[in-house]
Amino acid sequence: MPSAESSARLPDHPTTRLASDEPYQGYAAVYDALGQCRWGAALARFVLDVVLPERGMVPRSALDLACGTGAAALVLAGAGVRTVGLDRSAAMLRAARRKADDAGAPLSFVQGSRLQVTGYTLP
Repeated sequence: MPSAESSARLPDHPTTRLASDEPYQGYAAVYDALGQCRWGAALARFVLDVVLPERGMVPRSALDLACGTGAAALVLAGAGVRTVGLDRSAAMLRAARRKADDAGAPLSFVQGSRLQVTGYTLP
């Protein structure tokens, strides 16, 4: 199932505004090539394979804060975890959506800041 191609955004908050509209525009294009995605993917695998089983927990849903290009979200979705990725960068989210679509992963992505997340219910 392809990713939700919505233009979902969380409401603006004064503490989350940036001086530039898109500080990660250029970085998004090279993020994966530089290997930045590996850390998030490895952390997601570690949580799924070690942390949660040690505690007898089975994840049903996850909110990937500052998801970047979606590496951790893809690992979580690949394990059957209903996942929503959140990032403030439109460029990062475009890359994440492309990767999710290419993988056929059932992921949703929302543009916003972690500082705006209060009372958010995963779909």
